[in-house]
Amino acid sequence: MVGIVPDQDIDRVAGVFVDFFGRPAFTPVGPVSMALLADVPVFVAFMNWTGEVYRLHLEGPLDFDRSLRPSRAVLAGTHAWTRAFEAAIRRSPGEWWWFHPRWKTTPGSLAAKNDRRRHRRNRG
Repeated sequence: MVGIVPDQDIDRVAGVFVDFFGRPAFTPVGPVSMALLADVPVFVAFMNWTGEVYRLHLEGPLDFDRSLRPSRAVLAGTHAWTRAFEAAIRRSPGEWWWFHPRWKTTPGSLAAKNDRRRHRRNRG
């Protein structure tokens, strides 16, 4: 079992924009890519406070359509776990403590950053 926390806006890794609370959020695709390559299930895990202890909740396995082209399967899988994560937050919004700028990267800012990277590489 491997635990990965991929719900952060990290524009240095491969990712896609998926809807998260009605806004496009740049989201890493590594977890879904690895799961598809290894042909293993993906579960989404949450901890909820009961007033006395934390309880672990697992959802899944998420259903990935492995008949799709790999890029489409990764996008669909990333959408699926993001929807599961959002649903868990909606059930217990008071337990989602988040200080990370989740919507920092926009399609325009990512394109500009990639242009700067290409320009630096081409300069030598």
